[in-house]
Amino acid sequence: LQKKKYWIAFITVFIGGGILEFIQEFFILGRNASFEDQVSNCIGAIIGMLLFWILFKMKSLQKRM
Repeated sequence: LQKKKYWIAFITVFIGGGILEFIQEFFILGRNASFEDQVSNCIGAIIGMLLFWILFKMKSLQKRM
């Protein structure tokens, strides 16, 4: 169940980033969509989820002490 939450968060960020790229390409003058931005969004999501997981584990360990 916990892994499912992380996948849902990642997919949400991936789709959200794709929507932002689409909006930049077709609705904002002077802005272009790029594959690199989408990859950066996904890498940022992964880093954010890892940091959250690490902090959650650290907090859980502190409660046990």
